[in-house]
Amino acid sequence: KILSISELVNLSSKLKISKSNKMATSREPNLLPPVDYQLLRLYIDSIPKYDGNPFGLNTFINSCDNLVNQFFHADRDALNTFIYQAILGKLVGKAQMLVGSRIEIRSWLQVKEILRLNFGDQRDIKCLEHDLLNLRISKNENHHSFGLRCQELRSLLVSKLIHANKTLQEKEFYSKHYEQMALDTFTRALNPMLQFMIRAQ
Repeated sequence: KILSISELVNLSSKLKISKSNKMATSREPNLLPPVDYQLLRLYIDSIPKYDGNPFGLNTFINSCDNLVNQFFHADRDALNTFIYQAILGKLVGKAQMLVGSRIEIRSWLQVKEILRLNFGDQRDIKCLEHDLLNLRISKNENHHSFGLRCQELRSLLVSKLIHANKTLQEKEFYSKHYEQMALDTFTRALNPMLQFMIRAQ
């Protein structure tokens, strides 16, 4: 059968559309950005193990957030599953038992939320400031142990600043302020001669 001009035009258009669709389909996987697996491994290796200690919670969460923000992709299910399993592999002790026993948890956001609810310090900044200001050395406690307690409270205050509604300049100011508060609290527990020597430096 000899095709008319209009039939040839229609057939040609259909063939072009079909070819275009095939080319688009064949190119689709290439639209995804390449994965730097060496960098991915470095990100994973930089995440510390987490055992449920409140003082290490923010460091762990920030490290995992950096990993997810850098490599998570909605069209890469296998990679996303690998990232999630890598995060779970960093949990040990109480944190591992808590998350491992919750079968409904299936994402990093859910893991992060349950860790904060169970291991995060629930005191607000004002309460922590008050506790640091009024911290006293216990009977028979050595100065090294007391100094660690001062540092722990300071670390908690600084970690609260990360999520506080403050500018970067304000966060830097308060971070230095809490450092000085911890030093003043620790210094008060020393004998007068040591206090004088520290303040003189």
